Amino acid sequence: MAGKRNKQKVFKPKSYSNHHNLIKIKGGDKMSNSNDEGKVFAIIAYILGIIGFLIVLLAKKDNKFAMYHAKQALVLCVAAIIGYVALMIVTMILVFIPVIGPLLSSLLYLALAVAWIYLVILGIINSVNLREKPLPYIGQYAEKINI
Repeated sequence: MAGKRNKQKVFKPKSYSNHHNLIKIKGGDKMSNSNDEGKVFAIIAYILGIIGFLIVLLAKKDNKFAMYHAKQALVLCVAAIIGYVALMIVTMILVFIPVIGPLLSSLLYLALAVAWIYLVILGIINSVNLREKPLPYIGQYAEKINI
């Protein structure tokens, strides 16, 4: 008895026996595991900006869906940086206008922040729904990036 191993049968439902080749039907669309991974990496790209783009570039360069959204996130992040730099310059000028200058500067910063948050949320929603839809105003530039 000491030489024999006690083999136990493990119950595996059929749906889990080959989980790498599963295709889930969701809303009539076929969604594979690679799309699930692409979705996660696309969301990471939007949340982390340039760093998220680099993560997707290094980890999922072959996943077209993840790279599409990573490029969108990269352009969004670069546009936000350019916007904030431009607003700093405008603020240096507006600071000389009493009362109205700082108020206007604050409103411009708020508008830029709200626009950025809106576009990040829109990108995440597109990722979750497995849509390759360009972001308004900046998406056209992301489609020109060839990596």
